Amino acid sequence: MTRAYMTLVEGEALRPQADDDAQAADWFTVTAQRTGNELNIRLTNGEETLKVQLRVAEQHTAAGVALSVDLLEQEGLAFDHGKIIATALLKLAISR
Repeated sequence: MTRAYMTLVEGEALRPQADDDAQAADWFTVTAQRTGNELNIRLTNGEETLKVQLRVAEQHTAAGVALSVDLLEQEGLAFDHGKIIATALLKLAISR
């Protein structure tokens, strides 16, 4: 089971630090392009580029927007991390 939290911070306010489950941690610049129900995300830190391709479905309900995100392909990310990043980006876009 994965649990993820999202917050907005100034990039200089925090320094990423790897724990015992990772060799390194760093801030990445995120770019996302959505065409229809397909979402392509690219993350780069100047040295490394990670890519995610997903299918997104939105259902508008009385309670808000319900998202369904299916991972199609990812490069450089582990497990369901691409889905986690996409869900956070989509929720942030919806809330604006």
